[in-house]
Amino acid sequence: MSRERTLLLRITTGLTGCACMLTAAGGNAGTVISEVLYDAAGADSGSVFVELYGAPGTVLDGLLLEGVNGADGSVYRTVPLAGNIPSSGVFVIADDAGGGSTLVADADLVADVDFQNGPDYIVLRDGDVVLDAVGYGDFT
Repeated sequence: MSRERTLLLRITTGLTGCACMLTAAGGNAGTVISEVLYDAAGADSGSVFVELYGAPGTVLDGLLLEGVNGADGSVYRTVPLAGNIPSSGVFVIADDAGGGSTLVADADLVADVDFQNGPDYIVLRDGDVVLDAVGYGDFT
């Protein structure tokens, strides 16, 4: 089997698994990580972000974003979420540049989301239930 086909099979299997977890998640079903900027040009502090997409009005209180080291699977950062997804369906968690400020426009939440440059994962979790996850970097 070619390397590309193996990778596609892994991605498809992973997406299928994520779809099953989303169905089981209840009130937060459908809330996903839609975009990540983990390595900004220049200094990362205050410039990186994670964007969530979900149903407007979805309560994010109690959900967690976790930074997971791709080399050993250890969680190195946990970010508690708070707030509601606005009417646009897009909720932006921006990195704190210091003192609660950020360089990311229109942030809904400012927190320490300066995740490692990878290869790593960001996991969106509701207790023990994984709602979504995204991996980035070179996993070879």
